[in-house]
Amino acid sequence: MHRSLYRYYSEVFTGDIATPVKYNNPRLLTSFREMEKVAADRLTGMIPSELKSIYTQLIRPEDSPPDSEDILLHSYVKAADRLDAYLKCVWEVAAGNREFAAAKEQTAAKLRGLGLQEVDYFLTHMAPSFEMSLDELSAGN
Repeated sequence: MHRSLYRYYSEVFTGDIATPVKYNNPRLLTSFREMEKVAADRLTGMIPSELKSIYTQLIRPEDSPPDSEDILLHSYVKAADRLDAYLKCVWEVAAGNREFAAAKEQTAAKLRGLGLQEVDYFLTHMAPSFEMSLDELSAGN
């Protein structure tokens, strides 16, 4: 099993907190990290004893260093998370909510900066369709 797949375990308890919110204030980030630790403690406390040794290292990655496969998979999980945030911004802007326009551009720049050809392909060939109406999508067929 790969630790990267367990990257969002704490969101079971905390919900998804947007990156700009988490990183906007060092005190908020410190508090958020503490919330993640509390969530990890709570989750590891719920693991049956016969599985605890396996899942604790997945939920609490600081207890053991990642291998190269974990690092690669983590880059894809991070890209997927950023793509999700980007598409949220795209939908909001397409719905007329200009409050998300700057976040959309910032997130797109971060995605391009990842240097993953899969992400670049998605942004070029697939993401534009998320800005289209159903009529526009249907006209393309």
